[in-house]
Amino acid sequence: DIFDRALASKPVLSSLDDLVTVLLAKCDFKRRKIDWEDADEDAVLDLRLTFEESLDIFNEAFPKQNDPYFRIEKYYAYILANKLGDADKAKGIWSTLVEKQGLNTEAWIQYILFERDQGNYNICSSLFKQAIQKNIDNPVRLMDVWNTIEHEVGTLDSYEIALIRMNQKTKRLAKQWENQYVQEEKIERNEKEEEARRQEKSILEKKKKSAHRLAQKQKAKEKRAMQRSEFKAPVEMAVNEPETTDNHASHKRKLSADDNDSIEDSKKKFKANRQAPKAPFNPKPRGVILKRGKALNLGRRAVNRSIAPIATKKNYETTEDDKTPKSNEDFRAMLLGGKK
Repeated sequence: DIFDRALASKPVLSSLDDLVTVLLAKCDFKRRKIDWEDADEDAVLDLRLTFEESLDIFNEAFPKQNDPYFRIEKYYAYILANKLGDADKAKGIWSTLVEKQGLNTEAWIQYILFERDQGNYNICSSLFKQAIQKNIDNPVRLMDVWNTIEHEVGTLDSYEIALIRMNQKTKRLAKQWENQYVQEEKIERNEKEEEARRQEKSILEKKKKSAHRLAQKQKAKEKRAMQRSEFKAPVEMAVNEPETTDNHASHKRKLSADDNDSIEDSKKKFKANRQAPKAPFNPKPRGVILKRGKALNLGRRAVNRSIAPIATKKNYETTEDDKTPKSNEDFRAMLLGGKK
């Protein structure tokens, strides 16, 4: 139940190390239940099934990843070879693993160490020769383990063969690393050239933008100067306008002699009207009857109506007789006297 609850936890299934830890704990639980001096077949079968189930659960949870130390495979192979006496089954686990993970150095090393523990030294030497021919991910570690095992259990001939193979691998690695260094240097040089081109392009773009801004400023400056000149022209025309009108007037004054004479006559009439006093208004007596139907021809004269005639003091002087009111008899006498 505890194991099922652990597998139902998403954090456990999302972490490789946590999942391996849980699976190993279950295998340990099943192994401790077995009395190896008098092993029960059902318990042994249950342990086998637990290891198989653990491998399936791990591969299902992480189909594109591997345990870097192959802890479940190593544990299972040890139980098969040392507790259950099934060395062929254990060897089959490692051989299948190196077929799938042929470039994984750790898989080869674990397989070689398994054969060493089984006392198969010739198989260890054969596995080293197979692994070193491949383009494994960590050849230096493989050569270090091979050198150690040759010191522990190897013969003079096997050690000489190992040194030759390791020397050849080292030369190939040196050449490979040199080519890789050249490629990396070429890539780095290309990246620098590309960066230089990008910077140069950026500088050119900045220069173009700067030239464009300067051109825009120059155009704006010219536009403002043109607007100022256009504004200044009407002002100068307005200032010079009186002169033009005077010139026009002078041109008009240079007309024909008849026009000049008429202008002089108008001036004389205007002066005469200003100097001549206007007679005061004397109303006619009520008894006077004027004949109708006849119009008085007063003539035409040029009069400036904006200037009122100047009245003299004489016109406004009155006699003593004018001051006294007149009766009807007086008016009758005046009328009869006028008829005589």
